[in-house]
Amino acid sequence: MSTNDADAKQADVPQADANPVTATLIVFGLDQNQKPHASWFDEADAPLAEKAAGLMEMKILRLTTDEQRGLAGKLPKGRVFESGKAFVPFVNKTLYGQLEAMGGETPPPPDPAIIQAALDDEPVSSVDAPSGDETQQVQGATSWATITVGSVVLATEGHMEGWFEAVVTAAKPNSLFTLKWRDWPDEAPFVRKRGHLGLLPPAEAAKASK
Repeated sequence: MSTNDADAKQADVPQADANPVTATLIVFGLDQNQKPHASWFDEADAPLAEKAAGLMEMKILRLTTDEQRGLAGKLPKGRVFESGKAFVPFVNKTLYGQLEAMGGETPPPPDPAIIQAALDDEPVSSVDAPSGDETQQVQGATSWATITVGSVVLATEGHMEGWFEAVVTAAKPNSLFTLKWRDWPDEAPFVRKRGHLGLLPPAEAAKASK
């Protein structure tokens, strides 16, 4: 996969994951890099998703019309975590613009104690601390050969699931790596082969380095 292909797939929207019949709420908003995110939640997860939207400073859209449910059918399903945050994947600008046109509302922020508890639950870094007193540097990989512990790469959970930033936390034999999602540290670590990872565009790789 070329760098440009990985970047293009990252912007693609999963189209076959939603079920408009069970969707009752959409959470949407821009991240700190002004990239659009949106996903739908069913009735069981809607209350927690609404609280997560307040925590993450995102909007919510309560689904009351067929047009809104039809739009939900074009979005990926979201997930909520015990920390109070939610997994809201990337979407393309066209769908995001349609959501913005439908309005939505900004839920009130949760109690400050809940926010603090969520912050306390988050790890300081997505990278496992190396042995000794050294601190692992997080940086964007510039080629597949340079992928190592601390590299920020693109990974996917499967066909139509989109590509998202992940940090390599451990290197294993046979070109296997353990990773964690950079923006969703509550998710469990996962393993991928070197050839199944994508590279960030050069500009994004430079931003990822610190």
